[in-house]
Amino acid sequence: MPDVLASSEQTVWGRSEACSAVTWVLSAGDPVAVSGANTVVSPEASRNINVYAFSLTTTAQVHISPRFSIGQTGGAGANPATVLWRVALQAPTQGIAGANLAVTPPGYLFATGVGNTLALYLDSGSLVHYSVSYFKESA
Repeated sequence: MPDVLASSEQTVWGRSEACSAVTWVLSAGDPVAVSGANTVVSPEASRNINVYAFSLTTTAQVHISPRFSIGQTGGAGANPATVLWRVALQAPTQGIAGANLAVTPPGYLFATGVGNTLALYLDSGSLVHYSVSYFKESA
C-alpha cells in the first residue's frame, strides 16, 4: 500500500505547509480494446490525480488517437469532455507502435482536477496497452 505523507512531512518536493498530504508513487495499467472512455483511475473526493509518466503501445495497423481525458460527455462513443493528452499511433505491418513520456515528480504532465476520473478515450476498438504513473494530491 502506498505511503501517505503526514502534514509534518509536507516539505518533501518543496510544498508549502498549507498544502495537504501527497500520496506517493502509484501506477495503473491494462490492455483496453473498447471504444469510448475507459476508466484508468477512479476519482477521489478532494484530490487531484497528477500524471507524471505514461506509456501507450498498440499493434493496430490503422490510425488511432488514444486520449487521456477527464471522463466523457454523452453516451457511448461520445467525445471526451476534456482532453488532457492526445497521441497518434499506427503500427507498421507486423510491428508495434508506442509513445511514452515522463517527468520527475513533483512535476507532472497533466492533472484531472479535484474529484475527476482519469480516463483513456479510444476512438476505435483497437487494442491499446497503457501504463500511467501518478500521485494524488489534496487541492
